[in-house]
Parts: sequence; structure tokens; C-alpha cells
Amino acid sequence: MNRAGSTRTTACLLALAFVLAGACEGKFDSGDPADQSGSTTDFDTSGPLLEDDAVAPAKDVKPPPTPGNVPSYDDDQAILDYCEAVLMQCPPLSQSTVPAGWDMLMVTESGCTVHAPPGWLHGVDGVTFEVTKDAAGTAGYFVLATYVPGTDWNEATLADYLYQELLNDYPDMKILKAETFTDSFGLGLKIRVVSVKFTQGGLPTVGVLRVVHYECSMILGNCPLTSTGVWVPLAEVASLSCTLAQIDASLRCPSGGGSDCSEGECDTYCKSQGYSSGSCVGDDCQCG
Repeated sequence: MNRAGSTRTTACLLALAFVLAGACEGKFDSGDPADQSGSTTDFDTSGPLLEDDAVAPAKDVKPPPTPGNVPSYDDDQAILDYCEAVLMQCPPLSQSTVPAGWDMLMVTESGCTVHAPPGWLHGVDGVTFEVTKDAAGTAGYFVLATYVPGTDWNEATLADYLYQELLNDYPDMKILKAETFTDSFGLGLKIRVVSVKFTQGGLPTVGVLRVVHYECSMILGNCPLTSTGVWVPLAEVASLSCTLAQIDASLRCPSGGGSDCSEGECDTYCKSQGYSSGSCVGDDCQCG
């Protein structure tokens, strides 16, 4: 995805890691979701929505995921089976499995971070943070935190809203599967996972966007739209899935205390950017 235009939070069939409460909240370096006016990013999308689990259950026997047996772009179920099989071959991934030498990137001013391979590009487009493999943006990872007006939203309608926005830039986007999960940490979160396919730069592409919902604000009259996701060309699913899943698994946000900024993470981030140190000033990380 090319960040040089409207925000492209196109996603991919690869994000199966968890999302915790508040994981994507906080100010981005540009575009301030704390300005809860109800504005959202200008995404891209298209194609009629499908019902939950509209695609038939995965087959019992799946072919080994290798670049040589990439499924046809026209076979939706084969795509789902293939991507699932690829992910099943990834090793266990977490914050502690980040490879040595990966770059730590600041996602929000409040201290949320992810790690990405050296040479991968990153930046903020409006209220969306993106990490992409290269300048062409054909594969990458995103974190979105913004607000939408109204208080009647749930995880399904928020995901549908995001999908409809994406259709503006990707009119051939199609939903392969959509389902809702309850977080396993007992926090009351609802997580909507939407698998999609679309064409980007002439390349058949697959992705997943994951919307996390807890509650809307009756006082402010709006609802947080918090999402993460990945996207990748279908032909590169076998080679990039585990890398993208590791980026997603490395997402970390400060917890506890009166501030959303972590002194340790702030100091580490600033030193990685060439500063002598970093410290928290309120909820903000200041490098010096």
C-alpha cells in the first residue's frame, strides 16, 4: 500500500495474534485520535458484505504451503485453507521471540511499540500507523485508532464501516470470512476478524483486518474505532506470513500506573533513534 495517497489500511489473512484492551489507543505522532470529533481516516474498499462464516469450513486435508502451490485467486475457500496452513507452520510468536536486530518502532506517543525487520519502512498517515516491506507498500502491517460518531456501534458494524471505507480505494475488495471472538483475558472485548482479498498494484492480494470493541461513550457521543491488520500479495503468503505475524505479536503498550507512557520503552525507543535518552512527560515520550 502506498502511503502517498489516502490512508490504506488494507489487510491480510495473517493476523491471528491477540489484541488487548487499549492496545491501539493513544495519540499518533500525527493525527490525534484524542480529538474525539468523530472524524475517521479515508480508507479504501469495495464489494458486498458476506454473512458470518459465509465460506464453507476448511477441508480436513490441506496441501503443504509452499510458493509452488499458491491457490487460484478465484477460489475463495482454497485461499482461506492455504493461508491457515501457512500460519500453522509458523513457530510460536510473542514479544519475546522478536529476532535480534529488528527495529523497535514507536506506534503512539503514549508508548505503544512494535518491532519490524531492518529496512522495512514505517510512518503515520492520518490516524493510521503503517509498517511496509518497501516503498511500493505491497505488504505490511497497520494500527488504526480513531473515533466514529454515535453510540450504537458494535464490533460487527464497526468492521463493516471500515470495510466500506476501504472500498473507496479498492472497489474489487471482497470479504472471504468474518467472525467475532471474545477476548481470552476476561476483559469483555469483542474482536471482529475480517478476511479479505483485493487487487493492489495489479497484484492479487489477501489480508485480514481486526477490529477491537469494548464500549462507546454516551458522554462524548462517539465510539472508538480500533483496528490492526496485515496485507500481502497472494504469491508471497508463504514467504511473508510468519514475518508479518511476528510484527503483530510484538505490539506492546504501557500498562498500569497513572501514565500511559513507559519510561523503559520510551528510553529504549529514543536511544534507537540516536538520542542519548528518553523519558516520559505525562503521557508523552520525550527524547533528548
